[in-house]
Amino acid sequence: GGAGGRWGLRAAAPAEKGAVLLSVPFGACLACRREGPKLRGGDWGAGPWRWASEGEAVPGLPWDLRLALGLVDLSERQATQAASGAGAGAGAGAEAGGTEDAGAFLGDYLRHWAPPVEELMLPFCLEEAELREFQHGALEEGALEQQRRLAGTFPELMPGPDGALPQPPPLAQGQPPTLAPAPGGWWAAPGGPGPLQAGLALVRSRAFEQGGGSFAYVPFLDMANHSEDPSADYMTTREGNFVLFCRRDLAEGEAVTISYGAHTNQRMMAQYGFVPVGGNPHDRLDLLTDLHFGGGFRGFPLERVQAAVGDVPFLLALEGRDPRLTAAMKSLPLLAEEEGQAPGEAGQAAVERERQWGEAQRDLARALQQRCLKELGSCPTSLEEDLALQEGGAAPLPSPGVEAALLYRIERKRLILRSAEVLGALASA
Repeated sequence: GGAGGRWGLRAAAPAEKGAVLLSVPFGACLACRREGPKLRGGDWGAGPWRWASEGEAVPGLPWDLRLALGLVDLSERQATQAASGAGAGAGAGAEAGGTEDAGAFLGDYLRHWAPPVEELMLPFCLEEAELREFQHGALEEGALEQQRRLAGTFPELMPGPDGALPQPPPLAQGQPPTLAPAPGGWWAAPGGPGPLQAGLALVRSRAFEQGGGSFAYVPFLDMANHSEDPSADYMTTREGNFVLFCRRDLAEGEAVTISYGAHTNQRMMAQYGFVPVGGNPHDRLDLLTDLHFGGGFRGFPLERVQAAVGDVPFLLALEGRDPRLTAAMKSLPLLAEEEGQAPGEAGQAAVERERQWGEAQRDLARALQQRCLKELGSCPTSLEEDLALQEGGAAPLPSPGVEAALLYRIERKRLILRSAEVLGALASA
């Protein structure tokens, strides 16, 4: 789940730093090699493996799609009695899995413990109208292109033009009734994403590296939420387990979190379906890229940025205690100290060169500030209007997808504004 989401892990009992909170055997996971065919895991039973088999026949199909097709197959299996005890292993020190038919276990897990499709906020799971609510063309086009690729590869697993979801595949001849597909798998929600979108969303947001060039969907571990200051981490063992352990002491009921990595908001949204609230020090503003300079000038010396923003704010940004300022500064074209000096000259020529050098920096700052302000002016809504919607306007938001888009564009506009402020200070320095 996303940070602060409804799904997550909490310590069932007090635990000390280094203690094992959860152990999941490889046999309870569904894994896929980055290169080469074959899904692998424990005793997955006789099938059906319709979609995974079809995926193996597609040349060059990437590992994440092959793993997603395996999850689609597992989600179609008929429910068993295993689900009633599926969550018992999620406490401190417990071991998950261990059923006779790992495929039936994981199929039940998908139905009972995977997030409902309406909570899958990865952009390629959303409708086009919801994508426009992000007010970010690059994110929208990336999601639409992903949808087009999925529809071109497996149209049977994508919603039709009318939004209708595909029917579950028919039983193969002689297929045992105990393996009959559950109607619609776990994605049965009219107007929602199709089976392949749902499966790929789980893989993109919840797969873990297993080693040996493999990635795995790991039950229970996949529920760990993200934090910039995580309370736990995971590793794989020689005995063949994913192990979740404490990075510090935990109290009973405390959230068990891991780090999803140092990613920009665009990457966080595209891969995990949420953005950190309150600023992300790893974010970058794409408006300040693809720059072309003349006269040997390539960017701003770091000491000039420090003088423009002030010593204390600069220090807070370096320490990550002002994440938006950190992101705004890192979005700038910065120079190392030795690069930030005008070419060595003597006398009046040196004075003139230094003046030209400073004016070039101010001109660039003004141009980039205008680029930021132009982007804000092109948005259909202002930051003030977005904040009013977030605080509860006259009407509720029409869908969770629109709510996720609202949070994304608020964070993006706040970063644009903070960048414009820094650039304004540089233009006046």
